[in-house]
Amino acid sequence: MMSTSRLFFAIWPYSVNCLWVQDNPLSKGMEYNQIYAKLVGQMKSDGLAMPQMGNRLLHSTQAGAADPCGATILATIGPSQPKGIGFGARMNNFAIEILLAAYLNVSLAACESQFGDHFASQMWLPHYLNVLPVPICNDEQRCNFDRWNNRLQPWMMGRLLLSRMETSKVSNLLHFVYPYILTVNSHTQDRVEATIRELGLDGADYVGVHVRLGDKIYEKGVTPPSSHAGAIDKVDFPKGHVRHRLDISMDKSMVGSSINRTLDTLGVVPGTKVFITSDDPHAFAEIDAAIGTKYQLRSLKERGNTGTGMGRGESRPDYQDDDTSLALVTDIEILRRANIFLGTASSNLGRLVYVLRDPHLMSINLGRRSEEHKSDWIREFQSLSYLR
Repeated sequence: MMSTSRLFFAIWPYSVNCLWVQDNPLSKGMEYNQIYAKLVGQMKSDGLAMPQMGNRLLHSTQAGAADPCGATILATIGPSQPKGIGFGARMNNFAIEILLAAYLNVSLAACESQFGDHFASQMWLPHYLNVLPVPICNDEQRCNFDRWNNRLQPWMMGRLLLSRMETSKVSNLLHFVYPYILTVNSHTQDRVEATIRELGLDGADYVGVHVRLGDKIYEKGVTPPSSHAGAIDKVDFPKGHVRHRLDISMDKSMVGSSINRTLDTLGVVPGTKVFITSDDPHAFAEIDAAIGTKYQLRSLKERGNTGTGMGRGESRPDYQDDDTSLALVTDIEILRRANIFLGTASSNLGRLVYVLRDPHLMSINLGRRSEEHKSDWIREFQSLSYLR
């Protein structure tokens, strides 16, 4: 019989010592060796079927309610890092952790906090409904992993599971799970609706654009801004290329010109309202200057380091800042309702918005010409490249 460690190396597409540090008092994750063995065994014996998904989710959360901190799958909703991790990444990983628990049909709970960030209690739960509900573990020592990129964490094992599935099946599963964790509560909804009315987007046809400027570089060089943000030139990310997260400077005026050309290509009528949001809080003014008066640009202004820039990696997000967190939630809600959404599949926030949107609405992965490549959004959930 093959040992757990040998099973690990046999399944992952690369070899690396990733066992948890046994004598780390903050790490109680050695049990995930057994969970990993269970995952591998189940994928081999039962295949990738996930019947009665609703019943499995209910079973997992009810089983975790008796002892949340002792749940078989303890979702980190993260992982947290000293420099922070974006909201999109955290919630996408949370969904993957939930899917892993449902697939294994084991107990599930979520961490209230990691390393003092209190993400669940100060960011997620104040704005979103815990529909299932997922039980919450308040023992931070149980949740503080030995290192953020440990490959035996539930969200990484969940990625391995999704990488083995058909893309269409992954899409269906994600669309099923997201409403359970990303449905805005009534208090926040009222505030979001007020902002939408102030922007003149209530009942209007509009385009939503999420521009990611920075921390995108690939093994074979930096992707030019014109192709990264425009839907004119095709951008391919060859399988097996290693992604490195580094800050790079991008010409915002060039990005604005690319967006302008993209809107023309899509036949967007001049005068249409275009809502712009970015991980760079200073991007709007320069994009506005590049696009001119052809379209009516809208944005949440004077946000500082808020909205989709939260947790970009430069500093730990301040989840206690209600204006900051509300701006982010508002950005997401506006983008998900847009008649056309322009974003990047490589962005966690872009993928989060894509899954929340009505599948019948147009979502364009910037860097592609049309909706032909809509599966790119889901394939990024299946990629193991940035775990290397």
